[in-house]
Amino acid sequence: MEKSKRFLDIGILQAFGILCVFLGHALRIYQNGGWYFHKATPNLFCDIVDKFIYSFHMPLFVFLSGFLFYLNKDKITSVFAYILKRAKRLIVPFYLAGFLYVLPMICFINPLDKSAGFYYLNFLTMDYTWHLWFLPMLFLITVFFALYYFKFSKLNRYILLILLITASLLKIKGIPSCFAMIPKLAIYFYMGCVFVEFKDFVKVKLSKFLPLIFILMLGVESLLYLYPRYSILGLLSAGFAILFFYILAQKFSEKGLGENKIISFLSVNLFTLYILHEPIMAMILKYCDWGAKYHPALTTSLLFVVTLAICVVGIFIINILKSRFVKS
Repeated sequence: MEKSKRFLDIGILQAFGILCVFLGHALRIYQNGGWYFHKATPNLFCDIVDKFIYSFHMPLFVFLSGFLFYLNKDKITSVFAYILKRAKRLIVPFYLAGFLYVLPMICFINPLDKSAGFYYLNFLTMDYTWHLWFLPMLFLITVFFALYYFKFSKLNRYILLILLITASLLKIKGIPSCFAMIPKLAIYFYMGCVFVEFKDFVKVKLSKFLPLIFILMLGVESLLYLYPRYSILGLLSAGFAILFFYILAQKFSEKGLGENKIISFLSVNLFTLYILHEPIMAMILKYCDWGAKYHPALTTSLLFVVTLAICVVGIFIINILKSRFVKS
């Protein structure tokens, strides 16, 4: 029963995380600098919400990956076989989705007014991968921790923690985002591993301080919005947000929310939703000038709902094609 509850917690967080991705990208057109080629007049409220989401939603996904890795690490019998399995799960889809789906969409939309060769070449060098940067980044982080736990576990965990925190505070420039984000996000993978070990402590002890954690989260988020250059604030804000939403997910799972069909669908199809969403959103923005016509709340809601609906329909079509292919 404990195992089932634990996975319900993770399912809720996965569903919440992917909805944050959709909403965060929908809000981008009102964030300073616009959203690729589509710019709308910056809106303070949208900017605040967007930056709040961006402060924790990618760390949350890395945290969940670390949690699930540690939860199942006793099932790993061969590090090489595990790394190969993760490559099939993350690197193969990275190139397949990139070449067959994302790049053709980019070339059609052509946000930078470049040739197709430019986009394909920069994708191969990982200089311009759109949202797919997360896949090779997560693969390399997973490889690092697989080697640590199964080959170099004699390294003191406190030394590892210090190294990871130090790396997360470094400012790295001039390299592709999928590599630059590794030292920034690796600490959250380790955080996920640690949470598995201390899940009972978090549930029994820390959950009592949920209001205080919420206040601390808002306080640090406010400081981060005012002083975005301070890396330590980014680390603290993501940490408090993950802790807050993790405890909240535990409480919701106890009420059976994790068994909700919508949450289950979002959790099960998390990977596909992530791959599909951004080119669809860019296509909508190319042909619908909603940002200039409608109120920011309406524009954001439309972009969020329509993109999500198209992705859901796309998943149903993919599943139908898969079932027919398997039968044939």
